[in-house]
Amino acid sequence: MTVDFKKHKRKRKENIFLRICLLFILAILSIAFLMESSRNVSLSYRINDLNKKSKRLVQEREVLELKKSKLQSLSSIEDRLKKFKMVSVDKIDYIELGGAMAVK
Repeated sequence: MTVDFKKHKRKRKENIFLRICLLFILAILSIAFLMESSRNVSLSYRINDLNKKSKRLVQEREVLELKKSKLQSLSSIEDRLKKFKMVSVDKIDYIELGGAMAVK
């Protein structure tokens, strides 16, 4: 009877050890899962922020393109010429330098 009791006691210790090992493994896997989930949520927020920034930059680019086209329009250029009191030139007089010039 004592042999059976010792075998039973040993088996019980092995079962307890096995359960503790399984709980430890389960705890480690749970922690790893939570860490990965947290990382994914963080990356998701970052992606959303970058998407918002991208949309804002596209809108800003469109506004700047519109401003650029307005500033490059002929009427805008003429208005700015009048504002700075510039006049059109009828005849261009070039200045001629006497002698040869050194060119780099």
